[in-house]
Amino acid sequence: MHVLVKGATARYYSVTDLIRDNPQTSFPAQPSAETLAEYGVYECDDTDAPTPSQAQTVVSAAPAFVDGKWQRAWALVEATPEEIDERTEVIEQTAQDVIVEIRATVSALLDKANALEAKLG
Repeated sequence: MHVLVKGATARYYSVTDLIRDNPQTSFPAQPSAETLAEYGVYECDDTDAPTPSQAQTVVSAAPAFVDGKWQRAWALVEATPEEIDERTEVIEQTAQDVIVEIRATVSALLDKANALEAKLG
């Protein structure tokens, strides 16, 4: 992952973008950091997205320059009512599926216990 830095702004950018934006220039398959820097393109470390609450959504934010390196940044924004409803439905369905599995397991265990009790007299 890379960033393109122009003035005070940075945005996510790829080598493919660089080649497309510079059709008259021939680039090696893996341009060096020095070559990329000539075009304002720098390595950008990927970072783990934060874990949102049910009422939040993770979105990609502008790259951040931290400790001398560019890194991917994330933001937590308020989820829309539709997103919250959808997540609630998934949670409710998952809970129902787990309940069905628990009931089936308990029933099978009771059947085995009853069979064993009948066998032992």
